[in-house]
Amino acid sequence: MIEIPKFDEDLIWIQEIIYSSHLIRTSNLNYYQIKEGLQQGLRMSTAGEEYRIQLAQERASKDLSESKVFSDLFTADDDGNYVWQWTNTGLRVPSGWEDGRYMKDKKGNKILPRIVLESDKEVGEVFIPFGFESIIVEWDEVFGIPAITREYLPWTQESSSIHFFSNLNPSKDNISGHYDVSIGRGSYWLRDIGQRCLCVLADYGRSVPAFYGSFRPVQDRIREKDVIYSNVDVNEIKENISERQELNLQLIWNGLH
Repeated sequence: MIEIPKFDEDLIWIQEIIYSSHLIRTSNLNYYQIKEGLQQGLRMSTAGEEYRIQLAQERASKDLSESKVFSDLFTADDDGNYVWQWTNTGLRVPSGWEDGRYMKDKKGNKILPRIVLESDKEVGEVFIPFGFESIIVEWDEVFGIPAITREYLPWTQESSSIHFFSNLNPSKDNISGHYDVSIGRGSYWLRDIGQRCLCVLADYGRSVPAFYGSFRPVQDRIREKDVIYSNVDVNEIKENISERQELNLQLIWNGLH
């Protein structure tokens, strides 16, 4: 069982779902081991949820590298190591598209057909851009996956850019038996910017242990009998949510609103 500390006071709320504002670090565990180690009622955040949290920060004009909710990705441990973040979202190579096969869009850019996974379920189909350090231009707002990227040109980029790494030819997952990768997040030092940038990663197998892994714990359905880790008043939460029904993103944490 993975030990989860109490959610702190700077919680993230989207409708009736509670998100920790911090990541839980894991050591040398793969996606499946983390999933099995979570107690009932908790799960990992999805790529779509991470995108919506990011979007709220951007709309509040917050620098993502200085935002508390993403601070764990930009903060090294005592040995100078940075974590990367698992999400509950994965991508699967459809049958017939193995061995690095791809399509090209009208501009000649490589695009990859993929099946979207939420946990172990196939929930949709997308085309993702192939890229290494590519800059994300547009997002699939449902799944939180990059939809359009452009080439990363050193010495011309801003520190606010978010980069994308994809895997043209992933290895077979020894648990699912398919060619799957996780959608993860991390921060990387790019040559010309002089600081670490947020990156979305679709290049790492779900069954491969990540020595410096992490995840964001999530608890669905805020009902008093269901609350596992919370130091806030449940009735007050429900009242706050009711008052904010007109908002598309009901995000509440210190300093955001």
